[in-house]
Amino acid sequence: MPDAIAVRREGIDDLFHQFPHRQVLLDEGYLGLRQDHPDQAVTPLQKADTICPPEVHEARERARHRHSPQRFPVGHVLADN
Repeated sequence: MPDAIAVRREGIDDLFHQFPHRQVLLDEGYLGLRQDHPDQAVTPLQKADTICPPEVHEARERARHRHSPQRFPVGHVLADN
């Protein structure tokens, strides 16, 4: 089951409405939540198109690597619930 669907089924999605000024760092499995809560659910950029120049792919990878260690605590909390 995709992560975003599991979050919605477990009611975690409701917390975005209860705490509208909080941001949560998430991985790429939560792209749907980013669409639902664009100012709160922060995910890495979507994968670049294959026709994009190499520097676009490299910039995305650098951003993804900066984002990753910051979101690990969120993943652990979600996994424990």
